[in-house]
Amino acid sequence: MNATLTRLAEDIGLKFNSVKSVRRVASGWPAGRRQPGVSWTVHRVLADIENDEERFAATLTPPEGKTRWTADDASHGPA
Repeated sequence: MNATLTRLAEDIGLKFNSVKSVRRVASGWPAGRRQPGVSWTVHRVLADIENDEERFAATLTPPEGKTRWTADDASHGPA
């Protein structure tokens, strides 16, 4: 798989690690599970939650007292 990502990175002019990171986030968040209004950065940070259901639920529930997720809130972990 690294060879494929390396080739893709070269083809589109990005660094391998950037492509690898985007792939990791995209795999952790299938299109139907990504939340509109929640930034890619928040999805990236919350992608570290290993349990699928916990990860998917996290974006549906902003931190206590907030109306939406911010990258800073996500970096401190879900509520």
